Amino acid sequence: MGSIKMDIGLRSLRMARLAFLFIALSPLHASDRYESLKVGNRIFRNVTVRSVNATSLVILHSGGLSQVELKDLSADLQTEYNYDAELAERRRDELQRDIQQRAVSSKRTPQRKSVSKESDVSAILRAFGQEPELRERVDLRPKFNELDLAVRSQGRRPSCAVFAVVSALEYQNAVQTGKPEKLSEEYLIWATMKTLGRYDISDAWSASEKSNDGDAGFYLTEVVQALRAYGVPLREKMPYSVVGHLMNDVDPSAELIRSARSRAKIGYYKIPGRTKQSLIANLLHPLNAGIPVVIGMAWPHYKTLMRNPTLSQQKPREGYAHAVTIVGYKCPTGKKEDLTFIFRNSWGRKWGTAGYGFIKFGYLEKHLYDAVILETQSNT
Repeated sequence: MGSIKMDIGLRSLRMARLAFLFIALSPLHASDRYESLKVGNRIFRNVTVRSVNATSLVILHSGGLSQVELKDLSADLQTEYNYDAELAERRRDELQRDIQQRAVSSKRTPQRKSVSKESDVSAILRAFGQEPELRERVDLRPKFNELDLAVRSQGRRPSCAVFAVVSALEYQNAVQTGKPEKLSEEYLIWATMKTLGRYDISDAWSASEKSNDGDAGFYLTEVVQALRAYGVPLREKMPYSVVGHLMNDVDPSAELIRSARSRAKIGYYKIPGRTKQSLIANLLHPLNAGIPVVIGMAWPHYKTLMRNPTLSQQKPREGYAHAVTIVGYKCPTGKKEDLTFIFRNSWGRKWGTAGYGFIKFGYLEKHLYDAVILETQSNT
């Protein structure tokens, strides 16, 4: 694990503070491992630290993925992860103010009555836990094409969760309003970094490009929480940066933030399931209703998918995850073990089948982490 050497005595107090913030928010502790980790009254087993910010850790453990508060760790671990109670409290206060301002802005903006998708989502929520209908084929790709929502490329930036969420949101907005609009991944990256307190993660991304052990990207819950807090504008208002460009000093204007917050009210729901099989069964309900599902899962080395874009028997890379948008499935036999899911990737149209790939039931059963659906209610 690397260290940062700095002669604070030769620098101003302000520079010393910035140095501390860099240490606190840097990825130096990513991939730390623990046989067990006590967090408050809970104990997590087989823990790998995936990311660290000023207030929390994101961990991969035997039960899945979780975000835990630094304040709930032991004093020794708080020191290890550079926990600053005063800094963490300021970050929470800032986020709370942002959420409250958005709520006030939303109240001032007249709301249209929600349309059919709201009732669709409500019906899906009630269907969770019931045996799903296994159809021979559900495929949203033709509708994506009809709406001119082509697959886009994230480039070498670890922004798969952002692209997966934006892909689902664009589709649902277009189906609901009849007006396809392309939304800004760049803005949503900024918003997610803002809510996490990661103002500059260029070093994390640089490290990820040199390593085969993982990346410094975001988790689905982090992205959708940022989406709810800051909204998202049209892509043309804040275009995606060129391949390889790092997120340094790329900030939207105050006017763009206000506009983005007023565009839509976003709800999201984590698909439940105590077992992988029950989670996959619940995943079928929204697909049958024509609603895409955003998932996070363990992911193999990209070279194993160059010739055949099907996830089946590959071994995932240790500590590596990827987010995609599930847009359908095929089940010609009517047996769940023969399910093949269709997913929309973020590696451009030249990858896979015009940007789409496939996941066998067995792979998803072993390697699915979580899944969410979005609910949109457009404003006037």
